[in-house]
Amino acid sequence: MESRVTSTIFGRLAVASLAGATACALLALPAPALADRLYKYVDRDGVTVLSNVAPGARSSLAKRGAALQTAAPRAPRGRSTAEFDLLLQEACDLYNIPFALARAVVAAESAFDPFAVSAKGAMGLMQLMPATASEMFVLDAFDPKQNIHGGVRYLRILANMFDGDMVRMIAAYNAGPEAVRRASGIPAYAETQEYVRRVMRFYFEFKRNA
Repeated sequence: MESRVTSTIFGRLAVASLAGATACALLALPAPALADRLYKYVDRDGVTVLSNVAPGARSSLAKRGAALQTAAPRAPRGRSTAEFDLLLQEACDLYNIPFALARAVVAAESAFDPFAVSAKGAMGLMQLMPATASEMFVLDAFDPKQNIHGGVRYLRILANMFDGDMVRMIAAYNAGPEAVRRASGIPAYAETQEYVRRVMRFYFEFKRNA
């Protein structure tokens, strides 16, 4: 098992900063995705949210994501990752997440296939489950920009939860925060333990080649 890695690069963002970042992410969505009305509320992570989706409408977004997964087109073979790297850098700068970590998650989750769908229904480059996608304000999980911003924003939330402990963040991305809290570390799931090892291998590889 990989040794525990803790990084101080994940300084906790103030609520006001996260709210501003959320607003920027919403404004970056395509025009049809924005409604005339914005809703302001505090989510379960204590983050002040500006959204075009009313709090009670999130379940409908999850259903929409489930419907999208059945119609996902296949990714073209040999597609360059350059455009995804630009989107990853943009999101990482916005949410203060290391580029190598976000890129490692994409590599481990989907191998850079924007139309990947898992057996459990996770979608897109960062393999967002429908419920997570709706919580991260992702309207189309197969849109690379929305998917990446949603996934990196989720990494930011996990960084805040686990004080920047990268290993616990990665484990929580796979198994969920509650499982990591119960285990006080990496849960005793073979899938999660292998997932953490795989993401960390990618992370160090990408850092070496940066």
